[in-house]
Amino acid sequence: MSLGRAVLIPLLACALLVAGCAAPGVYGPYGYRVRQAHFNPGRYTVRRGDTLYFIAWRYRLDFRVLATWNHIRPPYTIYPGQRLRLRAPAARPGRRARG
Repeated sequence: MSLGRAVLIPLLACALLVAGCAAPGVYGPYGYRVRQAHFNPGRYTVRRGDTLYFIAWRYRLDFRVLATWNHIRPPYTIYPGQRLRLRAPAARPGRRARG
């Protein structure tokens, strides 16, 4: 192998690796291309094809926490048109013990 090829092949491999890392867009679960959620609107209306995991990923939430806030149990089934809470419910004032 010539010196030119010994340098060219690793250089080409590095260039391809860097180009692959610079892919545009943000990809969510299962390869869906989505816009990055810039803020948390507090509520989300489920659309056809959505999953609880996908919605949680989009808003940077744990899907189990999102399920708890919305009283959804395994297998975490959601339906189009369903409204989901994206923030923790307000804490209820606790009762004080008399003493």
